[in-house]
Amino acid sequence: MTGPWLERMRDYVGGNLSVDDAAAFLKSCRDDPERMELLEAYELVARAQPAPIAPSTTTFEDLPLDDVPLDDAVAAAQGSSRASPPLAYRWWVAAAVALLAIGWSLWANRDAGLDANETADRAGARPTVTLQALYDDAPVPDRPLADLDVLPDDATEMRTADEHGLVWMALLEDARHIARFSNRRILLFVEYPGCPLCLGFAQDEFQDAEVIRAAAPFVLVRLDWRETPRALRHRPAEGWPLFFVLDPNAQDWDAKPLATLKGNRDAAAMTEFFSANAPAAAPRWDAWTDALQRLRELAADAPLRDRLDALERARTMGGALGDYADHALARAHRDAQTALRGVAQQKDAAGQLEAMRGLMDRYAGTRYAADFAAVTAFLETHGVWPELVAPPGAAQR
Repeated sequence: MTGPWLERMRDYVGGNLSVDDAAAFLKSCRDDPERMELLEAYELVARAQPAPIAPSTTTFEDLPLDDVPLDDAVAAAQGSSRASPPLAYRWWVAAAVALLAIGWSLWANRDAGLDANETADRAGARPTVTLQALYDDAPVPDRPLADLDVLPDDATEMRTADEHGLVWMALLEDARHIARFSNRRILLFVEYPGCPLCLGFAQDEFQDAEVIRAAAPFVLVRLDWRETPRALRHRPAEGWPLFFVLDPNAQDWDAKPLATLKGNRDAAAMTEFFSANAPAAAPRWDAWTDALQRLRELAADAPLRDRLDALERARTMGGALGDYADHALARAHRDAQTALRGVAQQKDAAGQLEAMRGLMDRYAGTRYAADFAAVTAFLETHGVWPELVAPPGAAQR
């Protein structure tokens, strides 16, 4: 006997039926000795239950019951003794009904053991954790980037001048790489062998304070006329020396120079020419070399915090060094998001918590630490994975 009749029996014993319904149910049991035996056994078990029995959802129209005298119905609903004598109990019937009662009790109180998160999930309001750094989903740049290995070993020693005046490089290709990575242009000084004016510049104009200041945004290269690219081997009618401002991003040196200064000029003319053709923004050499040095000194097993800090510093330098840092930081950001999604896909809460603690250690001191800590704390408290949402004001994806 299953279904609505057992639900109705539960309502009868719990006192959840109206007078008429109780009377009709009692009559149906009296007409069927087996039902009556089950009812009396269930009543014995129900008296041992500490909590009241919740009403079922069965309607009386579901049951094939007949009319019953009102006085019997009242007596049944009020729990008084019945006119019919109890039938002989069989132990297996009592055991079956006891198990049925326990099952009904567990079903009625099925939500009592749920924590707040599981209950909220059933209600459609899953608990959330608001991400800050990890929410941003910027794409990884896909343009080709120059590697740091193309820079010469002495790139970290770059400077505009020393105690002897302007400091010049001797290799145009090395200058190209440094100029690209430092967001500078190349200032090429071409001298003719044995030219007294060219030699005189090193002792006069190249030690002038204003000339040194104006030359700071450039990578300085000094070449013998015979060593210059063929396209730049001019024989100026104005005389020697020659100054060219070159774009380091040009495909080759056959490209037209950005600017040219010919002949013997004084310090004021050189300062004016340098200033007029300087790049819009170039970092100070000491800041740039420090950022490059920090990247080069990072060991393969360096803490992730140190690597991200060095990349953030390099990003502010602009040029190819800034692009290199942007790309590396974007990859690190994607890796952090991928790690978080990987933990979310695990089915075991204990495994999720262990993995999150590992990520907390790995990302300690980084901009992602607070997000990993928030998710870990939620798992420790509630034992379930939260819904991860955008910070206030961000568009939800």
